Amino acid sequence: MGKHNMEVHQLAHKIHAMAATTYYRSRIYINARERFMAVKIENVQRLDKIEQRREIAAFTAYCEAAGLRIKKMRSHLIIEVKG
Repeated sequence: MGKHNMEVHQLAHKIHAMAATTYYRSRIYINARERFMAVKIENVQRLDKIEQRREIAAFTAYCEAAGLRIKKMRSHLIIEVKG
């Protein structure tokens, strides 16, 4: 488990599961970094943005309500889960 506590791991896995249903065309994985755990969504597809816009809005709202930082980088998203 490393430096991160169980709550951070559980939240990261929950965000991963939510992202997998929202961005099902993208590659999604969890990466444990030194200061936080990152849920990375690679190659966000334009079609997902169109077809899944309601789900994306709900997912983004959940992340913001949980106090998570979402970084947008080209066609990737990184969600920082800190504890």
